Amino acid sequence: GKNIPVFILTSATYDTGFKFGASTTEEKEWIKADALLNKPVIIEEFVQKLEAFFELKK
Repeated sequence: GKNIPVFILTSATYDTGFKFGASTTEEKEWIKADALLNKPVIIEEFVQKLEAFFELKK
């Protein structure tokens, strides 16, 4: 099968002040994504998450 990462890009933190995450086991249970990034996306953070995803899939 193919390994296609699913990333959520959100401005919820910017709009509401409430920070969302997808790093803990509990968060990953209800956020069915490989990573969650806040807008505006910092390209270095995006690349880091992408590289980490593919490292785990090796």
